[in-house]
Amino acid sequence: MLDATLKLVALHPAAVNHALATVEVLVQTVKAGDEFGAESKTALRDLVATMTVHPAETGSAPEISIEGHLTKMIGGDHFPARKAWGVKW
Repeated sequence: MLDATLKLVALHPAAVNHALATVEVLVQTVKAGDEFGAESKTALRDLVATMTVHPAETGSAPEISIEGHLTKMIGGDHFPARKAWGVKW
């Protein structure tokens, strides 16, 4: 039996296609070694809605939260989330 609180989300096919194409551009530019180039920057801007740097105590690394446009459109916690404190992924 389905959970009564389950919400069905439908995205317009153009939005899905744009997001997938943008991810592919980002993947290809990173593979080509151009992760800091104009195409990579544009792709990131198209994917990321907000990036928040949370203040930290002196001597501690700040916490960074990133939320994508798809998450903003459909709401909730549907995609994997990561938190980082001064580390590279």
